[in-house]
Amino acid sequence: MNTGHGNAHRQRAIASLLTRHTRVTESDGTCLGCLCGAPMGRLDHTKHLAKLVDALVDGRAGRGVRQPRQRPQRMTQLPHRDAPCANCPWRRDSPAGEFPPERYAALANTAGSPGAEAPIGAPMFACHKSTEGHDRACAGWLARCGHNHLGIRLAIVQGRLPGEVTWAPPPSWPPLFNSYAEMAARNGVQL
Repeated sequence: MNTGHGNAHRQRAIASLLTRHTRVTESDGTCLGCLCGAPMGRLDHTKHLAKLVDALVDGRAGRGVRQPRQRPQRMTQLPHRDAPCANCPWRRDSPAGEFPPERYAALANTAGSPGAEAPIGAPMFACHKSTEGHDRACAGWLARCGHNHLGIRLAIVQGRLPGEVTWAPPPSWPPLFNSYAEMAARNGVQL
């Protein structure tokens, strides 16, 4: 069990899980908040969630907490650009009309929105300087749309892509369009 500052963190985590837990149940009364699937009336979920938090915070399996079987896997890194290139279409200072309008329309499904994220398996917006068969995800697209693309979220969770790529761009970057629709509209495509 954690002590001191770690204990306060643990208590906040448990409180957060319990708050969500009371609202997330299946219609048949089974638990989805801690993903155990147990009947709500037959398990002390406070203790169960505390074990789950301990396992997560301490990096160990808690008693009563199922851990997925670990299989050795070789995860390949997801190739991506670290910064927008000089004529990246996401840059506000890039020339308009450099790419045909049908490309913007065809790639619109790479950009999801909160609650309507691009699904796993949806295409990614590749850097136009990538070579055929060796695509690299566009840095501007990752910064503006990556957080709404489930394939990108999965790659981050798997350790194939650093999470920082979907954060706000650093001050050293040029100004970017705020959304795919804004970038497409600037290039004459209304989505």
